[in-house]
Amino acid sequence: MSTAFQDAFRAAYHNDPTAKWRFMEAFFENTIPPMDNPLYKTWKEVNHNYNEFTKRRIVEDRDARQVPSEQWNEYTSELAKTVTGGINKINREFGLDEQSPMYVDHWIRGLGGSWGRQALTWTDQLAGKSGGAEGLVDAFIFRRFLKDASRGTNSTQKFWDAVASVDGRFSQIAKTYKDAIDGKNDVDPVEFLERYDKEEVANAVLNGHFSASIKRIHPLRRAQDAAGEISKLRRQLRAGEIRPVEGDDGEKYPIAPDTAQTLDMIMSKLQATEILNAMSTAKMKGFGHLPLADTRDYWEQIREVSPEIYEELRARYEEEKVYSEIGVREAWPEAQRRLMVDGPEADLEDLVYDAQEGDDPGDLD
Repeated sequence: MSTAFQDAFRAAYHNDPTAKWRFMEAFFENTIPPMDNPLYKTWKEVNHNYNEFTKRRIVEDRDARQVPSEQWNEYTSELAKTVTGGINKINREFGLDEQSPMYVDHWIRGLGGSWGRQALTWTDQLAGKSGGAEGLVDAFIFRRFLKDASRGTNSTQKFWDAVASVDGRFSQIAKTYKDAIDGKNDVDPVEFLERYDKEEVANAVLNGHFSASIKRIHPLRRAQDAAGEISKLRRQLRAGEIRPVEGDDGEKYPIAPDTAQTLDMIMSKLQATEILNAMSTAKMKGFGHLPLADTRDYWEQIREVSPEIYEELRARYEEEKVYSEIGVREAWPEAQRRLMVDGPEADLEDLVYDAQEGDDPGDLD
């Protein structure tokens, strides 16, 4: 229902011509009764690391870089982490492979359905890791009408589908083009780019010919870096311990559960807004017409709840070299124009400086 409302609102209020098709797709996916055997279906999905309902990986690229025992994020249940910890302790004794908490979560949800999902919510609440307003997102009935801003919404799914390093559309086009100019396939790079629109072409040329510092001028790359840093901090908030990026190695400090929960909810909205703004700036199909939202209010809320966490998130943005949101927003249209006109010879250095030094809603000092 929450997805249906989201797409219906965009179709009516923002005159989005693609929203009705997303609504119909979601409607049929949610109303057609399941025909598969849950045991076989879950086993197949885990073995292929693919959720057939969400049409996404169970363990996403950014989490798959970790060893299996550390493959968990801000949404992974405490029950899954506890069970997996016990299994992995035994497996290490016998020289067996480690298991992923994300797969254990998927097994519980796949076999238990709504009751399995509710059991995970209850165990999280008993462990003091979630509850209150956030708990309503995963509660019976309420979850049909409420949604975590950064989890499962159409915009965030489309974003990760586009930028996923293996099968994201933008990533696939960029990788094929890079292999073509490096002589690693039989594709003619010029003819290849003629198949795609200017947003995809500019991204491919940018990733194929320019340095990492220049690649960060792309709004989708900036959003990917920002969302990654927010996810890492939200994961530590869920664990109840923060490891400062500028502290001594191994240094941690605890954070109160209520404070962590409030911050997690605010960061969820910040993360979703960063992604949606980037998709609008990059003119992604179905999102380029959407108005840009101001993220400053979320940064102010974070600082009000915890000045320490505000400073920590700002430090993580700086360490990851996340450029100014407004700077990237203003620089990218000109960067895209130069890429389309001059291709690999485009001069983007002045725009990189603008993107780095531009105003940023998160800079409250």
